[in-house]
Amino acid sequence: MNMEDHSHKFVLALSGVVEPGGELEDALFEVGCDDAILVFRNRGAYLEFDRQAPTLDAAIHSAIRDVKCADLHLTIVAVETDDSS
Repeated sequence: MNMEDHSHKFVLALSGVVEPGGELEDALFEVGCDDAILVFRNRGAYLEFDRQAPTLDAAIHSAIRDVKCADLHLTIVAVETDDSS
């Protein structure tokens, strides 16, 4: 971790995920999403991140890049942040 990095918590809401599966989780882990938890709620799939980066914006952009690199035909439909941090 860079001395200037901080932990940033945010959630990426996904579409294109029908149900939980080990293959999906493995593919996301392999492309760098090892700092995220895949959760399902209200018929939606979400990646809850706790990512190290200099800024929240940098953390979100790197997470989006990682998800796209997984080539899983997922679409990121929303980004949720905790404005209180």
